[in-house]
Amino acid sequence: DSPGHEEHFTKMLSLFAVEFPDPRRRAAAFRLFAHWLMGFLLDETSGFAKGPSATAPPSDEVVAERFPTVAALAPFNRPEVHDELFDRGLRAIVSAIHTL
Repeated sequence: DSPGHEEHFTKMLSLFAVEFPDPRRRAAAFRLFAHWLMGFLLDETSGFAKGPSATAPPSDEVVAERFPTVAALAPFNRPEVHDELFDRGLRAIVSAIHTL
């Protein structure tokens, strides 16, 4: 709604128009991509990149003992793998978009 946003929005949608001439598919593809991207950006800026948000997080030992399924994912949710997670997510979203 801010001046200038419509121009950026139109440019982004024009990229989807190349691949999805049908407006219904274009809308679905754009929304899927936009929701994934916003979620990733929000997570990076307000949560994931800053570490645990709990005021008194359990120790790694407690998590490993009581929540082994969660503990098994820990090595893959560290800042050093954020770029890889972004790339893998982007490839998955692009692949999913093509099935719409």
